Formats: sequence, structure tokens, C-alpha cells
Amino acid sequence: MSLPIKLPISARPTLTSNIFTATWNNPTLNRYDFTNVAGNQDQTVIRMTGASVYVIERVNFSATIPEGVFQESIDSAISVPQLIFKTDKTDSPIFDRPQPFINFVDNLEMLLFVPGDQSDDEIQVTFQCVLNQVPATVGIVTIKAFLQLNVYEVENTDWTRRFFYNPDDTIGDLQLRGGARRLRINEGTFG
Repeated sequence: MSLPIKLPISARPTLTSNIFTATWNNPTLNRYDFTNVAGNQDQTVIRMTGASVYVIERVNFSATIPEGVFQESIDSAISVPQLIFKTDKTDSPIFDRPQPFINFVDNLEMLLFVPGDQSDDEIQVTFQCVLNQVPATVGIVTIKAFLQLNVYEVENTDWTRRFFYNPDDTIGDLQLRGGARRLRINEGTFG
């Protein structure tokens, strides 16, 4: 499935990369603990500028161990592996709740719109995960998890004005809520 959206030609794509690290027995005994490591908290995904809209379009997630071993290692009694996205200035989550990542994903379509309505702000991410040691991870001292996002920065004045002031209008051919609404550029109207 492809989520339909038209961005202005001037939209700038950026590939981001975040790496999260857990070390056996540090800081939690008998665990690979990503959650209680300061370096895995509030990592910068992308610095934002005012009056832009940032569209997180795709996500990739993997680790230095095979996916099946990762899933077998999850300590579900503590929590499910999850990513928490927020902006620095508001310190409020971008999603309503943490996003679970129990599977590795490759080019997962997301379409999350983040307004860059404050200058010198940034999108941040925190990875929370605790893994048990299983036979396949015996002898592995450090496990790393990798997150890559495709983020588009839209600075086009007309597009961002519609985003900020007409939140119920579709943007281009974005039709995620049902009814097919079209943008009539030549006539200067929406609907």
C-alpha cells in the first residue's frame, strides 16, 4: 500500500540515523538495558526551523542481532521495545503513545506531520527496551539498535499556510480520512 501525498518540489528530503546501545550487565544486571542509558534518551533526529512542516514519511529499524533473536530476547515483563518521539521545546510526545517496535521494519510508510512552529526546536527520539540474554546472545557484550527516518521539510508558504490554518483540508492528494477531496490550484480553492 502506498499512502498518497503530494509535496511541493521544493520539499527537502533528509535521511536521519540514530543508534541506541545496550551493554550486558550495565546498568541492569543480567540484561541488555537500552532504557536506563542516558545516551539512548532524547537523541536528536532533526533540527527544525520555524514556519516549516516536517513529514516523517518512512521508518527503518533493525539491530546488530537477527530479528528472531531480538524478539526471543524481549523482556516483556518489563516492557515492549518502543520509540518515543517528541519535540524538544514542548517536551510533548508527537504520537499519542509510544510506538512499539517488536519487528524490524524496512521502508515502513508512516506519514507523520510535525509542525516546526518554533525556531531552534528539534525532533527527538528515545528508545526503551530491555532484552534478556538467550543462547544466541551469549558472549555478545553490546547490542545496537538502528533507526533511520525519511523526513521531508516543507517550507512552501501556500502548503504550510494550509497545514497550519486549515487542518481539516487535505494537502495535495492526501486522502487518509475517506472522502476524495481535491485541491483545485488554478481556481485557488479547496474541497
